[in-house]
Amino acid sequence: MVVVPIVAPRVVRGEGALPGPAVASLLDLTCLWQIAGIDRPDLKDTPWEPREPARLMGSDEQGDMFAEIRRGDILVHHPYDSFEASVARFVQEAADDPDVVTIEQTLYRTSGDTPMVPALIRAAERGKGTVELSPEEQQAVDGAIAGELLDLAESA
Repeated sequence: MVVVPIVAPRVVRGEGALPGPAVASLLDLTCLWQIAGIDRPDLKDTPWEPREPARLMGSDEQGDMFAEIRRGDILVHHPYDSFEASVARFVQEAADDPDVVTIEQTLYRTSGDTPMVPALIRAAERGKGTVELSPEEQQAVDGAIAGELLDLAESA
């Protein structure tokens, strides 16, 4: 059995003050991770699987994404639509497309296993655009990869 102490803050002054102990800080909800960790699949939602945007389904051939964009805007809503099937694929195709001259991208809160970094490295190796890494991103992405991206961007 998991016992989770929850202390609700109360209004100390004025009418309508709530009963209960006064707390000097905000309610700390991190203890609720104990409840989330309980092995009760019947109480949990099924994991969300992002979907591929309908207009991009089945258009796996190189350059098809640009053809779809020429037909009209494509609206994607993350996390409901797949980031890999939309944004990451767009950057990957742009990196490989000889008609694309520049890719300007600021990476922010990206994991180390993202497909964006290799695509941007490929683009920089081909002399395309600039790459800007936020300070947080430079820390999050492997130092060697971040350094390689910045070196390639400076030489492009």
